[in-house]
Amino acid sequence: MTLTETQKEIVTLLIEGKTNQQIADQLCFSVDKIKKDLKVIYKYFGIKGPAETKRAVLVREIVKIEMSKLMM
Repeated sequence: MTLTETQKEIVTLLIEGKTNQQIADQLCFSVDKIKKDLKVIYKYFGIKGPAETKRAVLVREIVKIEMSKLMM
Protein backbone atom coordinates (compact mmCIF):
# COMPACT_ATOMS: atom_id res chain seq x y z
CA MET A 1 0.00 0.00 0.00
CA THR A 2 1.26 3.47 -0.84
CA LEU A 3 -0.18 6.92 -0.27
CA THR A 4 -1.62 8.92 -3.14
CA GLU A 5 -0.16 12.30 -4.01
CA THR A 6 -3.17 13.96 -2.38
CA GLN A 7 -2.67 11.94 0.79
CA LYS A 8 1.00 12.95 0.85
CA GLU A 9 -0.09 16.61 0.55
CA ILE A 10 -2.52 16.08 3.42
CA VAL A 11 0.29 14.67 5.59
CA THR A 12 2.43 17.71 4.84
CA LEU A 13 -0.38 20.12 5.71
CA LEU A 14 -1.24 18.14 8.84
CA ILE A 15 2.36 18.37 10.05
CA GLU A 16 2.20 22.13 9.42
CA GLY A 17 -0.66 22.24 11.93
CA LYS A 18 -3.52 22.84 9.49
CA THR A 19 -7.03 21.85 10.52
CA ASN A 20 -9.17 19.50 8.44
CA GLN A 21 -11.14 22.50 7.19
CA GLN A 22 -7.98 24.42 6.22
CA ILE A 23 -6.64 21.36 4.39
CA ALA A 24 -9.95 20.92 2.55
CA ASP A 25 -10.00 24.59 1.56
CA GLN A 26 -6.40 24.58 0.36
CA LEU A 27 -6.79 21.39 -1.69
CA CYS A 28 -10.33 22.23 -2.87
CA PHE A 29 -11.90 19.08 -1.40
CA SER A 30 -14.70 18.50 1.07
CA VAL A 31 -13.90 17.99 4.74
CA ASP A 32 -15.47 14.52 4.42
CA LYS A 33 -12.90 13.57 1.75
CA ILE A 34 -10.08 14.79 3.99
CA LYS A 35 -11.44 12.72 6.89
CA LYS A 36 -11.61 9.61 4.68
CA ASP A 37 -8.05 10.17 3.49
CA LEU A 38 -6.89 10.72 7.07
CA LYS A 39 -8.25 7.30 8.04
CA VAL A 40 -6.13 5.76 5.26
CA ILE A 41 -3.10 7.83 6.31
CA TYR A 42 -3.43 6.82 9.97
CA LYS A 43 -3.73 3.17 8.99
CA TYR A 44 -0.70 3.46 6.67
CA PHE A 45 1.48 4.84 9.46
CA GLY A 46 -0.05 2.65 12.18
CA ILE A 47 -1.41 5.69 13.99
CA LYS A 48 -4.53 5.27 16.10
CA GLY A 49 -5.83 8.83 15.80
CA PRO A 50 -5.16 12.56 15.64
CA ALA A 51 -3.93 12.85 19.24
CA GLU A 52 -1.25 10.25 18.57
CA THR A 53 -0.26 12.10 15.39
CA LYS A 54 0.23 15.32 17.30
CA ARG A 55 2.28 13.55 19.94
CA ALA A 56 4.48 11.97 17.27
CA VAL A 57 5.10 15.35 15.65
CA LEU A 58 5.83 16.95 19.01
CA VAL A 59 8.32 14.24 19.95
CA ARG A 60 10.04 14.60 16.57
CA GLU A 61 10.39 18.35 17.04
CA ILE A 62 11.77 17.92 20.56
CA VAL A 63 14.34 15.42 19.30
CA LYS A 64 15.38 17.89 16.57
CA ILE A 65 15.89 20.64 19.15
CA GLU A 66 17.89 18.38 21.45
CA MET A 67 20.05 17.12 18.56
CA SER A 68 20.76 20.69 17.46
CA LYS A 69 21.94 21.52 21.02
CA LEU A 70 24.37 18.58 20.90
CA MET A 71 25.82 19.84 17.62
CA MET A 72 26.72 23.25 19.12
